[in-house]
Amino acid sequence: MLYTPTFLVDPVPQMRQAFERDVKRRSFSRPKPTHVETKTNRTEEQLLGDEAEAKVKHLLGWRGYDVKTTGHNERYDLVIQAEEARETRIEVKGSRFKAHRNGGGRYQANLRGQADHADLFIFCLKPEDDADDWRFFVIPAEELAGSATLTITSRYPEPGKCRSKWMRFLGAWGLVDKVVNDV
Repeated sequence: MLYTPTFLVDPVPQMRQAFERDVKRRSFSRPKPTHVETKTNRTEEQLLGDEAEAKVKHLLGWRGYDVKTTGHNERYDLVIQAEEARETRIEVKGSRFKAHRNGGGRYQANLRGQADHADLFIFCLKPEDDADDWRFFVIPAEELAGSATLTITSRYPEPGKCRSKWMRFLGAWGLVDKVVNDV
């Protein structure tokens, strides 16, 4: 058989054959799937929020807390039930870096009046490169009272290089212990 370079072969007949083969396959009735196929209509922001919530739940579980998720209709995402204390309500917010035209940028989350309904906010910053190097700001709800948004500005997209009044809450997991015990 003679070697023919692939760039000299006309792909149209092969593509036409593949297309006709696909049409024939689809014209017959296919067996119904045995599992239920679900389509997700979640936005990218909602998926980021779900991912942030899962990470926080895992981290709190690793710290020894019994963490339960709430439904999407609640004004908070997670609940910690401590012995002999009322539940601690936690709202989780996730954000990606949003660059400014003049350099720098921000991480931002809409609070939508949720500061009145949660005891603690955990603001999760996801790096631009989708690495697993998330940063977590653990903020008591009193600090956010009356705020419509939570914004952390930065000259750099790396979450650890932010300069903000919120930096004292970066990785402040000890506040979870304090809020759970004080509630």
